[in-house]
Amino acid sequence: MPRSCPVDRRAGARSAPAMHVLTILGISLLSGLLGLGLTLGIASAYVDWYRVSTAEGAAGYFVAFAGLGGGIAAFFLGLVVSVTVLHGDPAAGWKACGFAAGAVVAVAAVAFALVCLGADLPPRHRGRPLEVEVEIRCPAGVADLAHVDPHFAFARVRVPGDSHQMGGELQVASAERIDDRLVVRARVPLRTSRPGKALVAQLDEQHEVVVPLPLPAKPVVSAREWSAWCDSIRDSDRAVTGYQVRYRVVVKEPAPPPPTAEKEKASARTEALARLAAVADDAPVADLLAFTEYGTDEAVCSAALARITARPAHARELGDVMAGDDASQAAAALYAVRLLPAPGAELNALVVEAGRRIARDLRACNDTPVEDDPSYQRAAHVSIRFSAWLTAVRTLRERCGGDFIPELCAVLELSRVRTDSHALQADVRRVASYYAKEWAGLAPLPGDPPPR
Repeated sequence: MPRSCPVDRRAGARSAPAMHVLTILGISLLSGLLGLGLTLGIASAYVDWYRVSTAEGAAGYFVAFAGLGGGIAAFFLGLVVSVTVLHGDPAAGWKACGFAAGAVVAVAAVAFALVCLGADLPPRHRGRPLEVEVEIRCPAGVADLAHVDPHFAFARVRVPGDSHQMGGELQVASAERIDDRLVVRARVPLRTSRPGKALVAQLDEQHEVVVPLPLPAKPVVSAREWSAWCDSIRDSDRAVTGYQVRYRVVVKEPAPPPPTAEKEKASARTEALARLAAVADDAPVADLLAFTEYGTDEAVCSAALARITARPAHARELGDVMAGDDASQAAAALYAVRLLPAPGAELNALVVEAGRRIARDLRACNDTPVEDDPSYQRAAHVSIRFSAWLTAVRTLRERCGGDFIPELCAVLELSRVRTDSHALQADVRRVASYYAKEWAGLAPLPGDPPPR
């Protein structure tokens, strides 16, 4: 009988410690990640509640380093817990993982409780933030607010030892004169529950109005009534006297929801129809063509086309624009042909003339040295006209029996000259070559760009 192969019983003994170490490291890493996430959340709350300065990224650095420190501490805590649990029972990996996670969460809960104990939480009313509505009454001799610097005109709640309270702009532009005294209003966020508050209205860089603000930590309903007029006090070199202030606590109304896409579209349509209605009946037809451009609301476009076609000589007016010097307006008139409900055959001759204008512009472009037109503006204008012209041509060939092949062939021949212009080669020559083959059976030349 064959002898059995020898078995190295020490291999299992060597692999057990390795698996033990890997389990401990895995639990420690998971604990570190858990601690990192919890610490980032606690640090973010600390920054908000304790109003850590955001100057030069101080608050961000605080959160980042706190999270890093919490993650490292949680890693070592998980290491200690996992070693302790696995030492007594090497197979209790899940048990060690649960104990380590529980220890990290418990420490984080204690840290969060300590943060909450000393936090200056903003007062709320039924979950909604509060604001202090302020009215500042200027001295009787103040005729205007020329002395108020709009760059520094704001009001805020001041708390001893806290210079990071949010402020509200003084509404200088809407100041009113009441009982022969100017009154300025402001709304100030109330984000502190601490005692010893004061209301500060800064007039310029060197002067401010200060009154005590004896609000309770949680203002009640009665505190939402207007206070009596309080005389300003002088508690610093910048504080001025002679002003009176009254205030009340109000619930901050939530911002209205943004308009839906349908509402925005309806509002834009209403505005465009109003602008269209303001166009005089004897205004140039180009003023009405502006309301038929691509992307215009269908109702607006239809209303503009109705006004255009209601003109007795609308075809001639469109033709004048098509062959005019303004390439953008000419393109708008040519694009409008496809939108007309019933284009007449008289448009054929007008679009033919527009095609001849494109050929003339191409000749001028070919005769212009690159040095005289380094940005290829002439070629760009030809491209704009030709794209719109071809749209009108396709419409009139289908609905009015137009031909336009001689004009198309002339444009194609002239577009082959300036091979240095991408606009002429890609937008004019390529398209003209394709339709010359489709409509007239003319084979493209070897240099003509292929259709896309």
